[in-house]
Amino acid sequence: MSVKSQFEQRVEKLVATKELLPLSTRIAQVNDLTEWYFQQTGKRYDNSYFLDQLGTYLLADTLRDKGTHKVKQAEYPILSETQKKLRNRRESRVGDENLDFIKLKVVDNTPNAFKKKTQNKDE
Repeated sequence: MSVKSQFEQRVEKLVATKELLPLSTRIAQVNDLTEWYFQQTGKRYDNSYFLDQLGTYLLADTLRDKGTHKVKQAEYPILSETQKKLRNRRESRVGDENLDFIKLKVVDNTPNAFKKKTQNKDE
């Protein structure tokens, strides 16, 4: 079994643990694992998927936070994928027509930008 596959198995085992250990313990685990790989190969690990998994493992307590006001309460909030989707659904999106109107009205300072022009008819 190669060192790379052993490293990947160890990463998968770490990420699969359900028990949330203290952050200092998780940092020590990740440091030990990456140092072990470096000592075995003399190179840094280069597969971004497994490095991302280690980063997710370190941020587990932040990502597991289900608070609805996470963005307001935390200085640097990190949203999980489901929280990102929910936030995007809740935010109202401004269409291109609205952006054009805002640009003409505010930026270009044309107050009568989209008023309809009518002709006065003699009755």
